[in-house]
Amino acid sequence: MAYESSRCVAGLARYKASLIVALSAAIALTAVSFIVGTIAVENGAGWDGSIYLKHIKTLGHGGAIVGDNYHAIRMGSFIPAILAARVGLTPDAIILFSVLVNIVTMSLALGLFYDFLRMLSTDNLVALISTATLLFSWSFLIMPVYYPILTDHLALAIVCMGLWLWARGGRAGLYFLCLWTPWVMPPLALVPWVLAAIPRQTLVHTNNSGLLSNFGINCRVTKIAVFLLLGVPSLIGALMYINQFSDGDIIAHTGQEGFALSELRTWSTVATCLSIMAVAWVWAHLLTSINLFKSIQISSLVIATLCVSLSFLIMGLWLDWDKGLGGPPLVQYMFLQSLSAPFKPLIAHVLYFGPVVLLALCTYLLKSHKRTAVPWPLTVLFAGFLPALALSSESRLWVLILPVIVAVVALTELPFRLRVACFMAGVALCIPSFGLADFVNQAVANHEDFASPNWQHYFGRLGPWMSTATYKISIAFTGLFIIFSLLMIIYKPRGASCK
Repeated sequence: MAYESSRCVAGLARYKASLIVALSAAIALTAVSFIVGTIAVENGAGWDGSIYLKHIKTLGHGGAIVGDNYHAIRMGSFIPAILAARVGLTPDAIILFSVLVNIVTMSLALGLFYDFLRMLSTDNLVALISTATLLFSWSFLIMPVYYPILTDHLALAIVCMGLWLWARGGRAGLYFLCLWTPWVMPPLALVPWVLAAIPRQTLVHTNNSGLLSNFGINCRVTKIAVFLLLGVPSLIGALMYINQFSDGDIIAHTGQEGFALSELRTWSTVATCLSIMAVAWVWAHLLTSINLFKSIQISSLVIATLCVSLSFLIMGLWLDWDKGLGGPPLVQYMFLQSLSAPFKPLIAHVLYFGPVVLLALCTYLLKSHKRTAVPWPLTVLFAGFLPALALSSESRLWVLILPVIVAVVALTELPFRLRVACFMAGVALCIPSFGLADFVNQAVANHEDFASPNWQHYFGRLGPWMSTATYKISIAFTGLFIIFSLLMIIYKPRGASCK
């Protein structure tokens, strides 16, 4: 009885803390909204946002979207805005309403994320600094209020909700997300699908050597063999694919010069090959982990698969895929982006997500052989999106993986001072938002090139349109963070904790 009472008190304290986190996030997002305003394009809607706004008005007035499948399948993100259009709100009012909805949604999502970490018995200080690290990223703190009509923001919130449902054992909620997420951002469906298939009771993944030894299998040899089987063919195929692109193709991908360093193409190719092999190493660890496959609950996997398949089936039957915009050639664009400058995708992710992405990557490249407290679903999701992260510099396409990245780092054994440094670096990357409105307003008024210093306060965060000048500054920032992190890991003060 006393045990149940203490659990109840602890639960109430945790929920109170989560509410404080959510309110703090709401205050921060509201303050940022007054600082940055909304983007000075299409009266605050932005480029893609203006298209979504047109469709919101169409659906709100009872019409149908014709000839634009790419945007039509993402309209599940804008249900509140569609209802607002239904009751007669003007486009300007819908934009402001969307800012308010985003502030509320992102704040609640952050509270759920903190609660998720606490449910996994994460140290309270680690949970707080990790949650703050998620908040102080360009994609979470700036974009939802500056560019309010995008699917990205709800995708971030849904991932936080999915993680929270998984930790609570809310299988029904995850099945609902499997039905809904294809209509928000199709790749987002992978998140509830994986979370539903691997329940929380299979929390920690461990070293497999003992299990493999029972079958007379050498774990290290098997992993290396799988790594070579994955990496070598992928490397050969990538090199053959890359050779078909000229320097002009790389420049043409962004529509203008100033965004690619074609003279460094050889080094960009080397960086791309190293990235492919890094992905192969992480996948080799995953595919040779017997505990992973034992953790999958078949009945849940089947139900989740049926839910996702049903949504995609409706999507396929409802829309005419022979007409209209169906989406860009994704693989081609990803390789063109990876060739524009050495490790440009990684640099772009650091700017948009924060340096936390570097810590997550090191966790799987350098510590994948050790026992870790990272749950299997997070490992599967990180590995699943890693090929896209390795090749594509358009970070906002993969923004949904950010909460998973932060959770991975939160649940990995690291010096607390390194977590603080990561948070502070994220804050530093958000500071330029104070001048964002003025610089972009000037760029729009003067009809400046996207590579101009004024426009780079916005486009510098979007990898394919990151100018070479911004790239050089960003790679210096990333290099300094890596060096500083290594020094903090090497230097251990007496009595220091490694939490």
